[in-house]
Amino acid sequence: MRDTARPAEAVRSVEGWGIHPPPAPEAIPRYMTPDGTPTPRRPRRRPGRPPSLDRTAALDATWRVIANRGLDRTRYQDIAEESGVAVSTLQHTFGRLDEILAAGLRRAEELDTAFLDDLPTGDDATAWERITAFVLGTLAVPLPSGPAVETNMASWLVWVERWRAAARENDAAERLQATYDRWWATVEQIITDGQRDGSFSSELPAREIAIAINAVLDGVATNILLRHGGGKLPDAQRVALLATQRLLGVDANGTRVEPAAP
Repeated sequence: MRDTARPAEAVRSVEGWGIHPPPAPEAIPRYMTPDGTPTPRRPRRRPGRPPSLDRTAALDATWRVIANRGLDRTRYQDIAEESGVAVSTLQHTFGRLDEILAAGLRRAEELDTAFLDDLPTGDDATAWERITAFVLGTLAVPLPSGPAVETNMASWLVWVERWRAAARENDAAERLQATYDRWWATVEQIITDGQRDGSFSSELPAREIAIAINAVLDGVATNILLRHGGGKLPDAQRVALLATQRLLGVDANGTRVEPAAP
């Protein structure tokens, strides 16, 4: 039988690679280590929002930029600079620019309606104290501050942008109307309570008074915005309260005033 044994020197290991010389580093496959063992593969990131992103903070930054620049002039880059989050991360999370803008408006809307939940109730305050809290608070809704907007009228700047969007888009119009309905209903309930317990002398329907009070607030707030800071919030609040007193039939102290005889 033919002897098939190989010479010892032919099978001598050369740095662990058998009879072959070790390959150059650039020849080693990416999935192997120099000693020939497979390298562990990195786990692929599952699709979805990056875990480090604070979605609420990003949306707060979005509405602040909208308040400062307006919907038409807001860019992804502006939102990235305000939020400190990369454009690519924002796009990965929110999609197109119009989608993050819409989400930013919804976030401001949530903050506005959350203010209504914090108003005093009939168990804690009189009807006049409740309506006063609504009037004063509405003109200075506390929203998260930031570099883009440092004014307590920021919510009204966004409100104007919502008006603009509602004039052109059905969905925006429906959302704005839903917000108004919520505000009107809140005020209507306070007025109804005040009329029932005799605090207010006005006999006008509570719903109509509620709409009128909200219209006054829209007017004085818009006046401040159009004057580019020339108007003052305390003046706007004083005018709004004066109009509210007349509509409800009370004096400056909230005391019922009987209507003058015809």
